[in-house]
Amino acid sequence: MSIVSVWMEVESQQFNSAAAKLSYELIIKPLMKMSTDETVVEQNQEKLEKVLDVYEARLSQSKYLGGEAFTLSDLNHLPILNNLFKTKIKAMFDERPHVSAWCADILARPGWKKVVQRFTIYFSAEMAIKVHGTILSTATRRVLACLNEKELDFELVPVNLGAGDHKKEPFLSLNPFGQVPGFEDGDLKLFESRAITQYIARTYADKGTPLVYEDPKKMAILSVWMEVEAQRFEIPASKLSWELCIKPAIGMVTDDAIVEEQASELAKVLDVYEARLAKSKYLGGDTFTLADLHHLPNINYLMGTRVKAVYDSRPHVSAWCADILARPAWQKVVAMRNQ
Repeated sequence: MSIVSVWMEVESQQFNSAAAKLSYELIIKPLMKMSTDETVVEQNQEKLEKVLDVYEARLSQSKYLGGEAFTLSDLNHLPILNNLFKTKIKAMFDERPHVSAWCADILARPGWKKVVQRFTIYFSAEMAIKVHGTILSTATRRVLACLNEKELDFELVPVNLGAGDHKKEPFLSLNPFGQVPGFEDGDLKLFESRAITQYIARTYADKGTPLVYEDPKKMAILSVWMEVEAQRFEIPASKLSWELCIKPAIGMVTDDAIVEEQASELAKVLDVYEARLAKSKYLGGDTFTLADLHHLPNINYLMGTRVKAVYDSRPHVSAWCADILARPAWQKVVAMRNQ
């Protein structure tokens, strides 16, 4: 018991001192819409690394900190470990093999998983970002892709379009135009998918993938291509998605005259894209941004149709499509559709 007590004190006085501050800066502050202090993060990363070096040595000799059985000296670590594993700090644990194996072991314990499950239910009901829509909707998918890129928890609240739920309360209190998605983040309610993605990208700038720029000139260029997507690409692409994907799915007949007309319009837009992408890896610059992300839902639909040839015949456009469609955040959205 004396050995267990030693490691309980180590957790309390050494591990918790650094880990609690990191948890506050990287988890709690963002939830409260406060800015993370990177200086504090850096200082406490160094402190935590020293502690974990000691843990690595101990765990190379013993399965658990207090001995060969799971005890309070391990259990007391669980809440903050669980938090830190959702942040960049996880890498510090992963690079120490005995520490990493110990973390995987104790975080998988049924007793702890029950705690996580109960908290997740509470979080989804009371705290999480909520997206009201349907996974078939391109606008809803646009928002979900952005949330995945920012590695944010959210709840998709299904809206039954067939039953007309989007045209009556309570949905109309979220979007008075009766179109999905509606969006909630705490007491904030938004509609229009591109406005929502910009809110997410700026509000959660320190999370996940940076999707906008701080530099005004870079942001101006990015904004141009966001406008191009909304005003030029979206018009023919959404009509084609409707005719070639949605209509067949709901038992309606595709209008080939509209398809031919809109494919011609889309080709003109993609000629401009081809020239741009010959000079830049992505539309807004050399990094993936909202200017690219906003295209994903319509491109994904059209890649399964005859219109794919319009993309494939332009090598830079084709490579760009393959790149952005392969992003893990988008693949998560696709997986939701297949569930």
